Amino acid sequence: MSVLKCGQMNTNHILKSQIGTLPDSHNSTNQPLAGLPHQHPAANGGLLSRAQVAQQLGVCPHTVARNKDLRPLKFNQRLIRYRAEDVQRYIESAIV
Repeated sequence: MSVLKCGQMNTNHILKSQIGTLPDSHNSTNQPLAGLPHQHPAANGGLLSRAQVAQQLGVCPHTVARNKDLRPLKFNQRLIRYRAEDVQRYIESAIV
């Protein structure tokens, strides 16, 4: 992480604004997306990010991280994914 000196400009907000947003049907908050474009879970092997799981469950990503019923696949400390079928099974088991 670099430290900004007086007079330097933080370009993070510029990059995010250049990426754009998804249509309202995909992104209810209409916030700019950073990183790779949104893909359907089947397009990346049925794996979901913690943020995508949180959005499906209607909770924050930290709540997903604390959930003991959803077991993540950890490729490294920063790359954590959840199987789409595990998330669907969890949702179906929660509906009584």
